Amino acid sequence: MAEQPLTSTLTAGGPFSTFNREERGAVAILFAALLHRPNLERFAELAGWPVSADEVEVFVEWTYLRDLWFAHTGANDKKRAAVLAALNPSNREWLGACSVEEFNRYFVPNGHSVVNDIYYPGRWSVMGLNSVLSDDDEFRRTCKFKWAFNIKPDLVLMDGNRVLCVEAKWDSKEGSYPSSDKEKAEFRDRGLPYVGQTELQQYLVNDLLGLDGTFRYLVRSGSARSDSHPTATWHEVLSAIDLSMFPTYVQRWAEAERAEATR
Repeated sequence: MAEQPLTSTLTAGGPFSTFNREERGAVAILFAALLHRPNLERFAELAGWPVSADEVEVFVEWTYLRDLWFAHTGANDKKRAAVLAALNPSNREWLGACSVEEFNRYFVPNGHSVVNDIYYPGRWSVMGLNSVLSDDDEFRRTCKFKWAFNIKPDLVLMDGNRVLCVEAKWDSKEGSYPSSDKEKAEFRDRGLPYVGQTELQQYLVNDLLGLDGTFRYLVRSGSARSDSHPTATWHEVLSAIDLSMFPTYVQRWAEAERAEATR
């Protein structure tokens, strides 16, 4: 007997846009909307982040720190100095004088030998760091540094040195680090608190990059709040921006979300 497609029993009842739950799709629509002014000004005003420049850059899944690191390919002295300045490790003097291979072996003790380039911090191993860092505060601080290279804030507006960083959610809750069960167990054994998603964003933008960051949490339900970020709802955002230049299905999606929020 021939197999039947799922849609023979799980009927959609409408196009995919009517039941799509992927928050990145909503962020992509918002990104496109913000490329049309005055949508950008309306969104910035809603976020309490007045626009001062003629041109504001808008990014989805912002990878500033990662790309800044790889923009300095081969600049081992600068990379080593940046790591040591950010972490201020207990053995800073030795790490400042050792070979590139020794430096890499310290932060990635179980990795393959890299002798020519300072290893990308985003690829450091939490469990590897656990084996060389006995001090709890230094361990958590170094893990936080590693994770900052991997995070990609959902939506970022840049106005010179000013940054509006938006963490967008649909039905999901705020995430935290570490993510694997083994790494979580190590944090629990050490009695260390996890690092929240929005906490890590503040560390990335303000501390590591030295930018002037403003942070907002964008959610579908007004009951979902961030402990650290002021919160706005998709209903508020979709009510503030103009989507008339978008395809009909996008406008219908936005209308349905506005209607759902008022029920």
